[in-house]
Amino acid sequence: MATRLDPSALLGVAFAFGAIVGSFANVCIYRIPRKRENQAELGLKDEEILPEGHSVAKPRSFCPSCRAGIAWYDNVPLLSYAFLNGRCRACKASIPFRYPFVEFLTGTLFALCAWRFLPDLPRTLVAMGVSVALVIITFIDLDFRIIPDGLSLGGTAVAVLLSGLMPALHLRAWPILAPEASSRTEALTASLAGAVVGAGSIYAMHALGMLYLRVKARLKGTAWDPTQEVVGGGDLKFMAAVGGLMGWQAAVLVFFIAPVFGATAGLVRMLVSRDPYIAYGPFLALAAFLVMLWRNDILVWFGTGLGRVPAA
Repeated sequence: MATRLDPSALLGVAFAFGAIVGSFANVCIYRIPRKRENQAELGLKDEEILPEGHSVAKPRSFCPSCRAGIAWYDNVPLLSYAFLNGRCRACKASIPFRYPFVEFLTGTLFALCAWRFLPDLPRTLVAMGVSVALVIITFIDLDFRIIPDGLSLGGTAVAVLLSGLMPALHLRAWPILAPEASSRTEALTASLAGAVVGAGSIYAMHALGMLYLRVKARLKGTAWDPTQEVVGGGDLKFMAAVGGLMGWQAAVLVFFIAPVFGATAGLVRMLVSRDPYIAYGPFLALAAFLVMLWRNDILVWFGTGLGRVPAA
């Protein structure tokens, strides 16, 4: 007689798996931007650059302060931070709270993916992979205000590949009439269209922002700086990856949902800081995660008349 695993146990397993992957995400967040080729662009000091031969895969985890290697028993997600009281065993330097937070966050996102998509295991695993990529992109953008091409352009390539392998990732033109793409050709077409719409939406935002700044400068009688950045190129490439994986419908949803979070954070930042700049990648990532989980529901809601209540 087959034993059915309790759903709460499945979510617990997903959370534990996510916390482990979150530990690896911390490695990526720290190491990817600190490559030698990024030093000039990011203004990093020599001591902040990783030695030659370092990558996200090797060597093993080390303390950022003293560079001492971290033993496996000091690298258990969440638990080791508590047992060490948030300090390196070797040099006693404080370990940033971000490390366990990223592990907890990734575990939570994995549990949400399992809750939303199981028993469809392939789609669950894809959603988990997207989730950890969104976490890495978010914290790198917060730290350095960049989204590495390896994650954005690489993500676009992976999105197209997965679309060919899993056509059900994409919707047809109108989800109420035909919920999912039925062939690889149709899915690949949807993926490419999504990448174009995703990137194009950010480019249109950039163009309108530049036009606004130019008109504003002319009205004030001041010089216009054409090098001023409205949105970064990393955001454009990131949205190409989002559209490539989820389709043009999802790209449009992310484009309109992200500014809601961004505007709220921007208002708060204006009250507490003189620097008006906010990294936009985290808000795109948050919107992308929400759309990934509830894209079909949102589109059906819009398609049935913006959720209006039928007359009695």
